[in-house]
Amino acid sequence: MLELTSCDNPRLRLARALMRGRERKKKGCYRLEGFKLVATALDAGTHPEYVLFSPRAAAKEEGRQLLARLEAGGIPCYRVAERLWPGLSSTPAPQGVLAVVRCREPELEEFFRPPGLFLVLDGVQDPGNAGTLVRTAAAAGCSGVVALVGTTDLYADKALRAAAGAQFYLPLATGVAAGELLALAARRGVEPVLAVPEGGIPYFRFPWEGSLALVVGNEGRGPRPQLAEGPAQRVTVPMRAGESLNVAAAAAVLLYEAARQRSEAETLYGNPPTR
Repeated sequence: MLELTSCDNPRLRLARALMRGRERKKKGCYRLEGFKLVATALDAGTHPEYVLFSPRAAAKEEGRQLLARLEAGGIPCYRVAERLWPGLSSTPAPQGVLAVVRCREPELEEFFRPPGLFLVLDGVQDPGNAGTLVRTAAAAGCSGVVALVGTTDLYADKALRAAAGAQFYLPLATGVAAGELLALAARRGVEPVLAVPEGGIPYFRFPWEGSLALVVGNEGRGPRPQLAEGPAQRVTVPMRAGESLNVAAAAAVLLYEAARQRSEAETLYGNPPTR
């Protein structure tokens, strides 16, 4: 494993630059920090461009095992001096493992087709919420996640930590215009369903059948006018007390009810025990 000792090394410069959304889009890459996320990428068949290790991380048993997997796969690995990690990491207590991964988003046309249940993020601003939504969508068996223009970057470090590797198991499409989504949904026969705080069909009475695109948005403003003024159906999580649920919590309720109705319960939870 080669050692990188200069902060001006091109690989280190790229790793730092990818902390910014503009650079991620320009370079077509993103970062994964930590043993678990990098291992999850390998489990999913993703091959990082290269991986950086601190000497401390490389000396751990977990680090040695991960290094062996990476080197067996022909993935370049580099040791980076401990003094350089504060400028590389986005966490206060870095584990000392960072991978640079090529972003390979499919075209929206490729996966936004029936049959399927799709999750659409409309103006979700918090990267932790966005990552949790991606993780929930994967867990509930969604066919893909679409992030409309104005939604936080799903490849930001915080969003990826919250997604916990779920982005490797379902397709993502980011930076999609609302008009493009609506036009494609009409062509594909995918019906938009807007999650609204009140006034919609109670989620347990809604028929979660066919090809649907569940749109969840910013708690403050709700769906954008271009979507709200259309013919889309509306669904609500009734509240006994308090204000509307956090967007990630509400989406979990809706997606798991959809999974239950769409006969996915056995896939999710396994067959019930026999007596």
